[in-house]
Amino acid sequence: MNQSDTRRLLPDLPVLVELARTGTISEAAQELGMQQPSASRAVARLAEHAGVRLTARQGRSVVLTDAGRHLAEAGTEALALLENGLIAARRQAGTENALISISYQAALGESYLPRAIAHFRTFRRTTRFQLSHGSRRETLEAVRDGSADLALLAEPENVPGGQMSVLFDEPLVALASTQHPIARLQRPLTPEDLRAHELVILGAGYGLHDSIVRLLADVGGLPETAFEVDDYRVAQGLAAAGVGVTVLPPSAVTHATDVVELPIDHPEAHRTIGVVTGPEPSPVVEDFVDVLHIATRGHRRVPAPAAAE
Repeated sequence: MNQSDTRRLLPDLPVLVELARTGTISEAAQELGMQQPSASRAVARLAEHAGVRLTARQGRSVVLTDAGRHLAEAGTEALALLENGLIAARRQAGTENALISISYQAALGESYLPRAIAHFRTFRRTTRFQLSHGSRRETLEAVRDGSADLALLAEPENVPGGQMSVLFDEPLVALASTQHPIARLQRPLTPEDLRAHELVILGAGYGLHDSIVRLLADVGGLPETAFEVDDYRVAQGLAAAGVGVTVLPPSAVTHATDVVELPIDHPEAHRTIGVVTGPEPSPVVEDFVDVLHIATRGHRRVPAPAAAE
């Protein structure tokens, strides 16, 4: 059989595959949405092109010959390969000029998210991005209502029907003016140290707010005199001006000569960064989530506990 003969088998091959699966011409025709006489003619054409008998009469039924079974098995594999190829082709086409909408907490847009996007575009050059930042609450809501494909945020939690994965943990540090009394302490700070001074914090709804609440839970919680702001850069600016002490992740700290970064000695002095997607994320969104995991390499993380001596 030459290549031309093989190609002539393809249009009718699904009928033989369904006949092998269902056992009757009528059921094969029903599965394929065609009339029984058309299915019978398709099997006859296959036998003619193959040059061998594919079916035989057994009473009032039609059964496959050994040759028919062999061709049906090969046809099943061939059609499965074609199906997989079609899925792959459609998936690739779906990634061309794709748009990924990302809602993120602002500090993560300083370096981590841009690094991930730059890496992603080395192999998906035509992918476009729509970026919007907000509080932790706002980023989750954007995924819930479908206005964002994914949320990049601190202390991630799943949305109904969605998917969540942890990316990394990063430490929290205190930030104060170089002239502030707390800057003169020659040791890591404790929650008691922080609460003894005026604090500048992000308001409720921001991930950092919840992190600081947990950090201070054992020493009386947030002081009533705490400044609440809506931008981590404002918090740093107030700390640099000597108004108070703020707590930020290192990724949000803009190093300047008038501020000092101070470590905090407490198990809760960290935050978890993760990614949340909605139900059934597209293949291109799933690929970008994989890149977010890759981009965590080299990112500043919570140090591992020292081994006991």
